[in-house]
Amino acid sequence: MGGEGRFFRLALPLLFLAAVVPAGALAAAGRFDGLYGQDPYAYYDYAVGPLRASLLHLRPPPAFYWPPGYPLLVALASFVVGARPLAGQIVSLVAGGLAAVFAALLAHEVWPALDARGGARARLYGPLLAGLAVALCGQVWQSSVVVMADTAGLAAATGGAWALARYGRRGDSGGPGWLVL
Repeated sequence: MGGEGRFFRLALPLLFLAAVVPAGALAAAGRFDGLYGQDPYAYYDYAVGPLRASLLHLRPPPAFYWPPGYPLLVALASFVVGARPLAGQIVSLVAGGLAAVFAALLAHEVWPALDARGGARARLYGPLLAGLAVALCGQVWQSSVVVMADTAGLAAATGGAWALARYGRRGDSGGPGWLVL
């Protein structure tokens, strides 16, 4: 990877910020706390209530209707920012930014298979366009400020697809780490 690769790596944090900053600014300007509808309240109440208590007492997580991954992240964030809805919004915002970065990384990984001519510009701009399409998507901004698992699920799925594509291109030469991820 030459200059294009260096530029691509430098552009990834900008993609992250392109998703996080506008969404966070809109939520802050409107003083939106991320609790809209019954699902965000359920996630929030579980994360900062029984789940947080079980973590403090080193007990297994209590039963919950949905998988506990997102509430676990919210509970962990609540140890830093306090038991406030902001903990859930931070998790959702970070996940929205990661979804944009993972989309660019996934496109970068599969682009050689799509670009028969092997053009360096296409290999650079195509993945960045894919990342921008996610970063500037209104639905991602909206989901990034609500205390819900939507962007966390999107980031996990996109990150998993990227890791699988990376493992598929490198096979065993990259070790099983990418496949495990």
